[in-house]
Amino acid sequence: MRLKTLAASCLLSTAIVSPGLLLAPSAYAADAVVTSFQQERQERREARQERRREARGDQQRERRREGRGDRGERREGARGGRGGNREEGRQERRREARGDRGERREGRRDARREDRREDRREARRENRRDDRRDARREDRREGRREGRREARREDRREVRREVRREIRQDARRDARREYRQDVRREARREYRRDVRRDARRDYRRDQRRYYNHDRRGHHRYNPPPRRVVHYSVNHRPSYGRNWRYHDRYRHYNSRQFYYTDQFCRTDGDALIAGALIGALFGGALGDGDGGAYLAGGLIGAGLGASLNDCDRGQYRYGLHSAFVTDQPYYWANPYSGVRGVVRAGDYHSWGPRQCRWGDAEIFLPNGQISYDRVRMCQDSYGRWEVARRQ
Repeated sequence: MRLKTLAASCLLSTAIVSPGLLLAPSAYAADAVVTSFQQERQERREARQERRREARGDQQRERRREGRGDRGERREGARGGRGGNREEGRQERRREARGDRGERREGRRDARREDRREDRREARRENRRDDRRDARREDRREGRREGRREARREDRREVRREVRREIRQDARRDARREYRQDVRREARREYRRDVRRDARRDYRRDQRRYYNHDRRGHHRYNPPPRRVVHYSVNHRPSYGRNWRYHDRYRHYNSRQFYYTDQFCRTDGDALIAGALIGALFGGALGDGDGGAYLAGGLIGAGLGASLNDCDRGQYRYGLHSAFVTDQPYYWANPYSGVRGVVRAGDYHSWGPRQCRWGDAEIFLPNGQISYDRVRMCQDSYGRWEVARRQ
């Protein structure tokens, strides 16, 4: 049993040390290991037996030598004492023979005892050798096992380090993104604040220029002078009680409509109002062909036939006021009953110029409603004028 265990251990250690031996059949390798171990043990046993035989031969030769010496002495005694007691001699010889046999027996017993001791000693050496081999094998196995455990622990530590590194990178990336977003948000806030501050500053400057009549160096058109007087039209004259308007007019019942009489007078103020309208719309307006050209450019032919010069003047002035103030303008002619609303649209680029569309709703006293649209652009001085191409 011990031989088979030793053979299996040798086979395992040989397979671990030399992976190439695994190519041979396992049974053949085990038989070869057992055979070699048996041969080695047989050689050791034969060597012990040879040593014992040599020891016995030496003992036997020594005893023969001693026996020959004793026989010589007995012969000498026999020659010297013929009349001695032969029986005593024989008994002496028997005692000596028994002693020799006892010594030989004791020698054989000692030899067997020594052989058993040697066998036990050899077995203990073999056991200790096997124990040391098993201990070394177990140490190597434990070392490999510990190495694998350490490698797994190192892999887990590396994975945790990588996860923490990615978390820190994500946190830094998110922090940078948040910082950039905050910067952009703050920049937009600052920009809107600057725009509002500039708008307020421009508005206050324009107001100061308007009220102080300071026209030096300003780049945009100021509101009309105080000679243009507005009248609020909140009621209908007695001669217009039979007027009726479109249903859409109900949305504007609560609004306050304005009437500017300078565009309807026949005295010198009419000439001033015509010059003002001409300055606003890029052409001189009077009672000649210029007024006819501008009326045709702003108002369609069908609608123009229903409006008189006073209505057209109110409409043009309302259009200019809506573009300048960015607020809807409600105008009315209390004498003809025509009323209208003008709104300015969003800015858009038309070539190199900034332009806007003006949308108008005109309510006639006969219940009809008309819509008009005109494009106006700013010149290099910031003044609004009617675009040549609509």
